[in-house]
Amino acid sequence: MTEFTATGTKEQVLGFVTDVCASLMALPLQRLETEVKVLEAEGGSTMHPSIAEHLFHRYGLRGVGLALVSPPALDQVEPEQVRDYAASGFTQQNCVLVLTSEPPADFDLALPPGRLLPVPIDVPLATAPWTFESEGPEVSVSFGLVAQEPAEREAALTVLRIALERAEDELRHQRGWLYDVDFQIVGPSDDAIACFRADPPAAHACDVRDGLLRILRDLADRGPTSEELAADREAAHQHLQDPRGLSESLSECAAAHLRGRQIVDVSARLALRDALTAEDCRSVLRRVETTLVVGMPADTELAGVVPPVRSNDSADVVEGTSFGRSHLAGFRFGVPRGTRAIIGERGITVTDPEGPNTVLWDDVVGLAYEQDGESLDVLSYDGGHVPFDPVWFKDGHRAQALIEQYVPPHLRFIDRTDPSETSEAGGHPR
Repeated sequence: MTEFTATGTKEQVLGFVTDVCASLMALPLQRLETEVKVLEAEGGSTMHPSIAEHLFHRYGLRGVGLALVSPPALDQVEPEQVRDYAASGFTQQNCVLVLTSEPPADFDLALPPGRLLPVPIDVPLATAPWTFESEGPEVSVSFGLVAQEPAEREAALTVLRIALERAEDELRHQRGWLYDVDFQIVGPSDDAIACFRADPPAAHACDVRDGLLRILRDLADRGPTSEELAADREAAHQHLQDPRGLSESLSECAAAHLRGRQIVDVSARLALRDALTAEDCRSVLRRVETTLVVGMPADTELAGVVPPVRSNDSADVVEGTSFGRSHLAGFRFGVPRGTRAIIGERGITVTDPEGPNTVLWDDVVGLAYEQDGESLDVLSYDGGHVPFDPVWFKDGHRAQALIEQYVPPHLRFIDRTDPSETSEAGGHPR
């Protein structure tokens, strides 16, 4: 969701809202090139990198999984695309105005009527538990929640807060294994994901992972204690009744409306919280084991780890035109003997002594060219990819032309990522 916020006098806030609506209806598209440069310079992510990694590994390069990547093709955005997006998304039926005081009777949002847009449904790649190698130093654990109803969402918040308190007490104060640990809930209510992240030193990464899993499994098996529930109930009352939290509560109600969920005000939330039991908290964690995903730092030994490491390489081999390794590929670029590219109607396979690596055309979400304009990467929505450079193969430029024949122009872009920031290095297909 897009959110514009302001504080001030009634006149200042209403003036801000009016100005925002006017700008959305008459976007200064002559600034598009400059704003693209600003976004490229910012290079930011929509959420914490550890959580974004979990969404990527769960959903791939689609929907919420795109939170991991900075927009790769900003320089290809056209003014018409921006105008069409604004016309469909910024409408009266697709927005909610939240104010902490009564607006004038004649106040109106200067937006076109439009319609309430449906919330996209993101399909997970798989549900079996697995471990992935993280790009950063943090340990992270995510799992699915059972939190479709308001009472279940309140139970989820409660048990996750209690899990956080246990982790801070045991893993930080008692063990000294970490400095910070936190959690966040992401995704729609019918497929909500909870993600914990912690920052231990490398020597205690496995200890913290095991500690987090032990705490979550104990809460899933036995639920919180009566003392924990009572303490959290008191803290929840203080937080929800604090006048400073009014704007936050109203924003949550607005988001619920846009997502088609039941709106629950503060008094209703407090009533739900007072009625919670240990069994309610256990119930929202019943998907922990079947939906568990663990992220571990790159310098952690992952051999034999449970849950196992998931590979994105595909053992499928397509049929099509075959291109053998060029004579200089091994000497100059380290391409192994026997490496071969196969390009056909179903997709592309590059096979070497380690086995085949395949991306099917139906799964392609991008064709990323290096800035030199030669080498490229065929990207699959599930995180798999096939690097390709025409100099690696005999008749390599004809092979590249075949790839481009199967990937439409709107999926091609120049990857402007700084090579020093990428995790993979080397000049061969692996």
